[in-house]
Amino acid sequence: MDSKSAISLVAIILLSAGCIDNLGSDNPANSAEKSSLQSCIDACSTENSPVCSTNNTNYKNNCILSCNGAILSHIGECASEIATTAKKWCNDSDNGSNLFVKGTTTSSGGNGIDFCVNTSAVEEYSCQIEVTRQANDCPSGYGCSDGACTKVQPAGCIDSDNGTNLDVNGTVTLNGNDYADTCSSMFIVKEYFCSKGTVDNMVMQCPEGQRCGFGKCVPIIYTCNDSDSGIKIYDRGTVTIFSDAGHLNSFADSCQDDNSVKEYFCSNNLQNSTIRDCPSDHYCDRGACKEADCIDSDGGTDIYTSGYASKGNLTYDDRCTSSGVVREYFCDGKDVEYDSIACPSDECDNGACVRVP
Repeated sequence: MDSKSAISLVAIILLSAGCIDNLGSDNPANSAEKSSLQSCIDACSTENSPVCSTNNTNYKNNCILSCNGAILSHIGECASEIATTAKKWCNDSDNGSNLFVKGTTTSSGGNGIDFCVNTSAVEEYSCQIEVTRQANDCPSGYGCSDGACTKVQPAGCIDSDNGTNLDVNGTVTLNGNDYADTCSSMFIVKEYFCSKGTVDNMVMQCPEGQRCGFGKCVPIIYTCNDSDSGIKIYDRGTVTIFSDAGHLNSFADSCQDDNSVKEYFCSNNLQNSTIRDCPSDHYCDRGACKEADCIDSDGGTDIYTSGYASKGNLTYDDRCTSSGVVREYFCDGKDVEYDSIACPSDECDNGACVRVP
């Protein structure tokens, strides 16, 4: 075989292996005809045309890259890790997470300015190769203002109930100190308030029907008990009032006069009273209506005496029902009874029989 034929054969082999002028191919070195990696590389051109694989490895040319089974990333040398990192930069004006300075952070990846999340927390930007951000609470005694934690200045005198308000348990605050309204006694409130920029106080009595509870005046809670359970004029009862203020009052039924009773009873857990008349055959005795006794003036059925029978405020007089008949009233126990009796003389006059001469 002459020299020209030999050169032509080598060229055919290289072309079939994809090792010459194959810059656009991603995998030319995997042909089954290649005997080894080295033989493939030996067959490649010695031209220095650097290429970079996807695994960031430099090869002299694309043919050698293909012989190594690598995939082309781009023509030209791979950028070094140092060079890649150097492209990323970050600057923080307050040099880190400084909660007390409003900083501005700039970087190759973005920018950020510290800001207040709320009145007590700041969103702080800082450099961690690139810009990062994190919310941080301000320390005790500090609040967030204009992107930085600043010391909270104590306010002047503040009264939560705006003065001497007995209906509210208020608190006065001055220079970080609190002064809460308190009970000095069962009916007295020690009321704090602001006066000329400082804290003052005075003791004040609760209105009638109220007591001091938890630093303010509250309604007194009453409980009522009635021994005879309502308006019962025939029983002498007693109404007793209890209260959570320690009060205890009693009201007993009493006689308004001889024929009426003053009756106490409970209404909405308070005492109330009413005047009730006793029945006509009753009278009031020690706060209760009692049945009256029957009284017969002539001592029974004395037809010759014009008498009467009475009970309570009722009186029944003997009387003539006809010219010869008398109606004679008498007592049967406590009851008033009567009989109609014919006069022996057959003559009745002024409620009594006329005697026979």
